[in-house]
Amino acid sequence: MNIEDYIQLYLKHLEYERNASPHTLKAYAKDLAQFQQYFDQLSAPVDIRELDLMDLRGYLSHLQQRRLERSSIARKLGAIRSFYKFLCRRGYLADNTARFISTPKLEQRLTLPPTVDETFCLLDVVETKDKFGLRDKALLELLYATGMRAAELHSLCISNINWETDCLTVKGKGRKERLVPMGEKAHKALEAYLTARKTDKPAATLPLFINKYDKRLSIRGIGRIVHKYVNLAAINKNISPHTLRHAFASHLLDSGANIRDIQELLGHVSLSTTQKYTHVSMAKLLEVYDKSHPRA
Repeated sequence: MNIEDYIQLYLKHLEYERNASPHTLKAYAKDLAQFQQYFDQLSAPVDIRELDLMDLRGYLSHLQQRRLERSSIARKLGAIRSFYKFLCRRGYLADNTARFISTPKLEQRLTLPPTVDETFCLLDVVETKDKFGLRDKALLELLYATGMRAAELHSLCISNINWETDCLTVKGKGRKERLVPMGEKAHKALEAYLTARKTDKPAATLPLFINKYDKRLSIRGIGRIVHKYVNLAAINKNISPHTLRHAFASHLLDSGANIRDIQELLGHVSLSTTQKYTHVSMAKLLEVYDKSHPRA
């Protein structure tokens, strides 16, 4: 088999055995296709068992010559390592050569999320004169109230709402479901939006957020809506749907919430993933200290 055959086996493994999301599958497929194309351009399609450490380092050098961001190179190398690990476990490879490739050291970027005042300004700038204004208001309120990912918001159906408990059933990474409370503000915004939408169709699989063509709102569309109101609110920060997820977590942490509870709300498997919000809150604390303490 050539490299492409092995890649297809791996992608099927991710989809059917690991329950990977469509977004994850697309990213891995793209990164591994570029890996395959690099070697196809050098020679006729090769068997992956013929590639040695020098070949893999040659591909790393190729990525660096393209002047990609270090984070992009690290992601691509991560996909290759995972791919190789799968091939070794299934017996297609005797040795995992990819484990010897070192990842470029990533720059430590600590981005502070919007403050509570900035977040409220963003939520309050939306005009709710029509159903799309009501949609945008509900979308922003829900992102901040729940801390869900854009992909999770994108996949929501009307049937995922439990009006009695003010909770949403959210399908996260690995298709794992969790219950997330949405709060009074988001509840009212959602209710107003769905009332204005006036649909008579069964709610079982009807998308919660739709575009002007009555189709499910895309992840990119969600990002554009957030960006639109960040500009209208004149907030001088790069705020995305994921930034609102950071704001949700850090504001809870600053108010005394337990990090274990935040982990569950965010749907993180590992506590270490959630702990980065502790670092954000600590950075904020140090900033206040430097400005306020007479001996700082």
